[in-house]
Amino acid sequence: MQRTLLRLAMELMTRGVRVRVVTTSWEGESPAGVDVHIVRSRGLTNHGKNEAFARAVGDLDREPGEILVGFLKMPGLDVYYAADPCFVERMDRRRFASLRRLLPRYRAFRRAEGAVFARGGKARILLFSPVQKPLYQRCWGTEEERIHLLPPGLDLERLERGAASAPDSAALRRELNIPERAAFLLTVGSGYQTKGVDRVFRLLAALPKAYAVIVGRDDTRRWKALAERYSVGERVRIMGPRDDVSTFYLAADLYVHPARLENTGSTLLEAMALGVPVVCSGVCGFADHVRLAKAGRVLAEPFCDEDFLHVVRGLIESDSERERLGARGVAYVADHDLTSLIPRAADVILAQSTTS
Repeated sequence: MQRTLLRLAMELMTRGVRVRVVTTSWEGESPAGVDVHIVRSRGLTNHGKNEAFARAVGDLDREPGEILVGFLKMPGLDVYYAADPCFVERMDRRRFASLRRLLPRYRAFRRAEGAVFARGGKARILLFSPVQKPLYQRCWGTEEERIHLLPPGLDLERLERGAASAPDSAALRRELNIPERAAFLLTVGSGYQTKGVDRVFRLLAALPKAYAVIVGRDDTRRWKALAERYSVGERVRIMGPRDDVSTFYLAADLYVHPARLENTGSTLLEAMALGVPVVCSGVCGFADHVRLAKAGRVLAEPFCDEDFLHVVRGLIESDSERERLGARGVAYVADHDLTSLIPRAADVILAQSTTS
């Protein structure tokens, strides 16, 4: 999310806009020209911290004409970057939904979502998942004219720079101690439970000659322990967050993304751009791109381990099919607008500034 925020900030600054970022934390140095303002948001729970942050933002002095763009659902936004799926719809599908509605957590997140999406609101909404648009509108009656459905924000330049400096695949396999002829399965994403990494471990237990490489942020010790419990620890490589992610895509035989929840799924597009066939769960917002490109397989919902195993086993046994799927992904990315999210989001923000 910080990378997307920075790209959007840089785009706005090239158009002469002064950018101030308000956050509870910041990793690394802030880029020149970006004013980073750290606020405290005390709370015993996540929803308590979110409400404290929203109050802190509301208390800040605002300059005339300043537009408030939020990456978190909260009151007072002029523009909301909709990175998260519809909370109300998701909670109402879960077990014991009627009891969950009584909890402070549910009420807090519902209030925050309603402040953005409820009919009569003022916020312009930057939405990237066609799947989520009708869900939000069904739950909140959000006006059509407030929703701006944008293309994905695939950062091809970053991928291409990484690919240009990447070592050859054989070198990475040697570094990771993955045999030359073993299947190299890759998963990229932070929050391993949400991304379905445990599903990858169960898959691996049924594929004794396959290896899994996991890139992204989470508690690596906990997940290495889980891999051991599935008796696949020797064939799992948990890398944590990496800047050289292109290196891993280029070495992988198959990109697997059996997510439990995925509003978009930019990593599906990254894999396609670099010629890696994709197997993903049907909940992924960008799964339609995989279907349309015929660049892999989209698993039916509800998720089934046996279906996942059947699809992956078939693909790792067919070099020619993987090659065909990978080539289709590259062609699809080249022929479709998957990159203009940032400039088009900036267009919406600037248009809002002229009407506020």
